[in-house]
Amino acid sequence: MNARNRRRGRFSSTAAGLPVILLLCLLSRVDVTHAYPENVAGTSDQQPERDLIVPVHAYEPPKAIKLREPRYPQSALNQGIEGWAVINFMVDPEGNTYEIEATGFGGHKSFIKAAVRAAQRHRYQPARANGKPIHAGVSVLVRFGIKGLDRGAHRIVVCNYRKFTRAVAARDDAAIQKHLQLLNNFKTKRIYEMAHLELARAVHAQYRNHPETALRHLTNAIHWEKEFSIFSKKEYRQLLGNLFWLQVQNHHLAAALETWQIIETQLSDSSHRAEYETAVQQILDIKDSGKPFSAHVTIHDHYSARRKLLTQAFGLFNVDGALSEGKLYCDKGYLSIKVEPQMRYDIRDDYQNCDLVLIGDPGTSFTITENPLP
Repeated sequence: MNARNRRRGRFSSTAAGLPVILLLCLLSRVDVTHAYPENVAGTSDQQPERDLIVPVHAYEPPKAIKLREPRYPQSALNQGIEGWAVINFMVDPEGNTYEIEATGFGGHKSFIKAAVRAAQRHRYQPARANGKPIHAGVSVLVRFGIKGLDRGAHRIVVCNYRKFTRAVAARDDAAIQKHLQLLNNFKTKRIYEMAHLELARAVHAQYRNHPETALRHLTNAIHWEKEFSIFSKKEYRQLLGNLFWLQVQNHHLAAALETWQIIETQLSDSSHRAEYETAVQQILDIKDSGKPFSAHVTIHDHYSARRKLLTQAFGLFNVDGALSEGKLYCDKGYLSIKVEPQMRYDIRDDYQNCDLVLIGDPGTSFTITENPLP
């Protein structure tokens, strides 16, 4: 089937994106702008003054020399399915990759295997600390897009997406469920369709007061944006703002600091900046204080869950399901851990800026507490 025929029955990205501003407004209506986590307490005037600088660690990260293009899985290509995969891996002092783990995907499960295979053949200039090559962690988003296709969405998706946004605005529960179900049932194939479906799911989760689910779906929508430029610059800024407050509300504090680094360069409204800076200051104070804070995590259908750690100590509690192993991908090293609930794990001081990946059965849920009591 040629590209011209594949475009039939699709609207342009502009036409399909008309309800986005409304949906973003609906997403931001939830009261999270000032709803800091319980452990993010107090106001900025109660804390010691300091420059609001997100800590970074002085070292030279790995630099790509040769990145292998993944082979597009034939099964996905035959069906015209686009998507992505998030891959974590380590780079050794010789520039080779190892301990490759997929932590998320969209579109088709075959993208995971293709991305992992490609990563096995990547070559990097190794990270360096004090002039010496070291082991270091890397996280990349691998895109799978079909050349020659526009960003349009199928008319059925456009129609139900618009009806869904109107139903949420009217708080019409029956219509919300009907049109979200129709969106979920449609076999989305294009990145543009998938991103807007994830955005609709995020709004629905917020509407139902399920912030953890809203965060997961909004994160997925923004994953697509980074590589495919689906939203306008204004829409993307709004999405990042919503993402930040959901990360704070769900105690994903290290991820919130990363989001703030992007928002800070784009923010012009001084009143909103003050709200963000208050939250950022409180997160930094928590990091320095050593006080514990917790988040609820669920493993979904890719058999792993990823969390960026703010501190050097964590524990796993209230495990419901099966966790098989854990992996730490850090700026300056890699650690494999045996999962032991109710145990405190202390990470070496020289292993900074770590991503924790936990492997387990889909549906497994648990609480992760950073800085747990001994």
